[in-house]
Amino acid sequence: MKRLTLTLAALLPLVACSAEQRCAATAAEDCADARGCVELTGRSVETDESGEACADYDTELEVLGCMAAEQDCGDALTLAAPADDPTDCSYWFTNTCIPADMVACDDWPDECSE
Repeated sequence: MKRLTLTLAALLPLVACSAEQRCAATAAEDCADARGCVELTGRSVETDESGEACADYDTELEVLGCMAAEQDCGDALTLAAPADDPTDCSYWFTNTCIPADMVACDDWPDECSE
């Protein structure tokens, strides 16, 4: 019979990971099933007839990331871009929480005209 021996050092990474870290590392498509996590939803930035970026408030929400359920979000619309391309401000969120692999953008697009 083989004995399984686990050291404290081997278990520490599993114990030391906070819910915030664990949820941020969870793929968007797996977030709904992850204990203690909630989905981060956002909308894509649209392009109007003149080719300018615009925010369409009726665009369908997309699941873009994951965060800890107890994490607080501010009350502000937030434009965000992938961290590896911070000028591509292609998604907006209805609060200040954005996926860990995205960064907030400074500018805000005008509302799309109907």
